[in-house]
Amino acid sequence: MYAAFTDTIVSKKIVSKTRARKIATVVSHLIPGLALIMLAFNGENFPIAVISIYLCVVLSGAIVSGTVAGMTDMSPNYAGIIFGLCGALSHTTGFLNPILVGYLTFNNDTVEQWQYIFLISAGVAICSGLLFLTFWSSDLQEWDRPYDKVPGLNKIISQTTNENNRTTRDTLWLLTFFGFGVNYMLRININIAIVDMVKRRTVNQESKAAQCYSLNETTESVILNTGSEISALNKKYDWDEYEQNLVLSSYYWLHWVSQLPGGLLAHHYGSKKIVGLSNFLVTILTFAVPVSTHFSIYALIAIRFLQGITAGSMWPAMHSMVSKWIPPVERGKFMSAYLGSSAGAAFTYFICGYIIDWFGWEWVFYITGILGFTWSVTWAVFVFDTPQEHPWITEKERSYIEDSIGNSLNKSKLPIPWRSILKSRFVWANVIAQWGATASQFALLTHTPTYLKFIHGLHIKSTGVLSGLPHLSRWIFSFIFGICNQYQTCIKTEHFRKLATGLCTIGVGLLTLCLAFTGCNTELAIVVLFVTITLQGTVTSGPYATAIDMTPNFSSIVQGIVGSVSVTPGFLYPFVVGYLTQNDQSLAQWQKYFFIVAGLSVGCGLVDCICGSSKLQPWNSSSPKPKEMKPLKKNEIINS
Repeated sequence: MYAAFTDTIVSKKIVSKTRARKIATVVSHLIPGLALIMLAFNGENFPIAVISIYLCVVLSGAIVSGTVAGMTDMSPNYAGIIFGLCGALSHTTGFLNPILVGYLTFNNDTVEQWQYIFLISAGVAICSGLLFLTFWSSDLQEWDRPYDKVPGLNKIISQTTNENNRTTRDTLWLLTFFGFGVNYMLRININIAIVDMVKRRTVNQESKAAQCYSLNETTESVILNTGSEISALNKKYDWDEYEQNLVLSSYYWLHWVSQLPGGLLAHHYGSKKIVGLSNFLVTILTFAVPVSTHFSIYALIAIRFLQGITAGSMWPAMHSMVSKWIPPVERGKFMSAYLGSSAGAAFTYFICGYIIDWFGWEWVFYITGILGFTWSVTWAVFVFDTPQEHPWITEKERSYIEDSIGNSLNKSKLPIPWRSILKSRFVWANVIAQWGATASQFALLTHTPTYLKFIHGLHIKSTGVLSGLPHLSRWIFSFIFGICNQYQTCIKTEHFRKLATGLCTIGVGLLTLCLAFTGCNTELAIVVLFVTITLQGTVTSGPYATAIDMTPNFSSIVQGIVGSVSVTPGFLYPFVVGYLTQNDQSLAQWQKYFFIVAGLSVGCGLVDCICGSSKLQPWNSSSPKPKEMKPLKKNEIINS
């Protein structure tokens, strides 16, 4: 049935063949992968388990319209050989899966062991699907062309070849995605590690601090007895809420200072060096976190402080590269790569919970540091500042990028119109919009693990997973919303930017208000958190893209100004939380916190909706305008 549907939408030219195959792959890989994750955490809920398994089996049938049909599209002459190679590799799962299941469940056939099985399966399905979506194309391959003498095949080739080869832009998207993932991974790894770094309270203190424990005895017993034998051996620290929030906030104290310099340096020296060096230096400092922690809390704060200053330059620097590489119509979708930060947060929260449980909190920093170093090397090799500098780009793609960007981007460096930028109400509207969006993001990103543990009494592993999954959903929603931006024709770009901004500020603020009233209903709180963080994904198609639309030539400068202001919630909110919850981890105090976040988000969104604009600004081309000639007065006229 799905195959017939795919053939219909392709034959009627509703979507291209490549897009149809990729949609089928989403259905056959990504959705079943998410269903497996749901199955892993469904516990003993039999109906949910049945529904999850049903979805996995039924939707996997779409594979015939996706990856299987794609082999024939790429190479009609060698499709059988390609299928043979793919089949030889893919069928290894037939004997690997039973071995894995036997190893994990031998003499230990528990829900937790099956959880590992389902999560591994989900990871394989989602990762393989994402690789296919990123790198595959239905274009007839060059090496299939020796047989193009077959009558009519040349016509088929010209019709099926993609007009705009996107290989290098796809590579840039992928490395940008992982770059922001690394940036956030190294930023927030301590958010969950600190839960295990701090000494646990006594039973009486814990019960008094968290009201929801008394409503769920099983949850209480779990949280008060968490931690494997390995993690118990790691050194714990007697830090109160104020000291813990000093550690969390120190990253942001001067994080804002490097925003504008990052944009200026990228404007003059190129984004590749600034972005790469920013993440690399933070990676090196990450390896020093465990040692500094054992030395003193102030040494740890100093390391986090330096990480924050160093990492701040990445975001504005990347804007400069986007303005040179990505056509305006594709920016909303491309900038979903910025929410690699969400995927990085999801990955960090998910995997770090298990790392802590298995090896102890110190290994959180060693493993994330190794991943950061790997990305830095890859970025240095495969990324270039402009299409003109790229040695492997095709002439067709280079021409497409240059023609699409047009005259909005000057090839020569222009003087920076500081006065015009600082006087522009549209720039300041964007500052306020990004501040509101970032405020809600930091509010939930930084403190979700603490909220879930101390209010709802969740295990360290559950806290990591439930804190991370919404951020993965946030990135997926950002990507889908960006695609809608690229292909929809009903709404003008400027109005679409306002819609996206409204969703990530006003919409998120209203949902945060709902979160304040979830009380001890853990399931409802998790659902509201999930939807709220997911909706934040529209920030890439809203205020982030607006900064580039307004001024491609000076987007890194504008983003530097915006970033200097918008990151302030990163160090303000930990102080607010510390002040509100000092010796009082209660629902009433967290409710006040959510009220503050909701009010700021809604207010900032309303300001942008009224005052903001994404139109190209006249000062984007800062060449001096010729002075307007004024008519001479009668007494100034000189008769010839």
